[in-house]
Amino acid sequence: MPVDKGRVTAKYRKPGAWAAGFHTGVDFGVPTGTPVKAVGPGTVVTAGWDNAYGNYVVLKMADGLFTLYAHMSQLGVGSGQAVGGGTQLGLSGATGNVTGPHLHFEARTANRYHGHTDPMAYLAGHGVARAKRSTARKTAAKKVTAKKATARKVAAKKAPAKRPATYTVKAGDTLSGIALAKLGAARRYLEIARLNGIANPDAISAGQRLKLPQG
Repeated sequence: MPVDKGRVTAKYRKPGAWAAGFHTGVDFGVPTGTPVKAVGPGTVVTAGWDNAYGNYVVLKMADGLFTLYAHMSQLGVGSGQAVGGGTQLGLSGATGNVTGPHLHFEARTANRYHGHTDPMAYLAGHGVARAKRSTARKTAAKKVTAKKATARKVAAKKAPAKRPATYTVKAGDTLSGIALAKLGAARRYLEIARLNGIANPDAISAGQRLKLPQG
């Protein structure tokens, strides 16, 4: 990882007021002065200042891709320098366009602003343990969500259509008594009467089958 114990404070492609309309890297919230390290072997192609990135470093990695480390308070390497994985590139800070100290880390397929790719997936693809765990959690969460959605669809298809609830009148029953026993409120006898087209609520007889309101 580019910093130890860094908490992700802005994920890749998070929508917002960035120039691209979304976040082109991942932010790790760390205190100013936290060592920033190369995530693998490569060569420094840029070590300097940019108004947005502040003090930043770009490495061309051994695999041909590029990684960028921005907003540093101090730089510890220079252009053309070869570095190994874990080499300290400088110290984190809050230079450039920031709201607080953090490391902005990017992975790029080409060394230009719109050359970005998912930095956590890049790290995970190179066996970086914490990034692999993070990516695995996201993948697992997506799978669980997809499984739940599929299960709901299957259950909806399998579920039999609800039949209207009914009640067979017994000797001595009244509509208000049926409403109290089956619907929880005697006053709902009017609903039963309307549902069954009963003009006189007192005119019910034993054996008569009544439809009951739903809900």
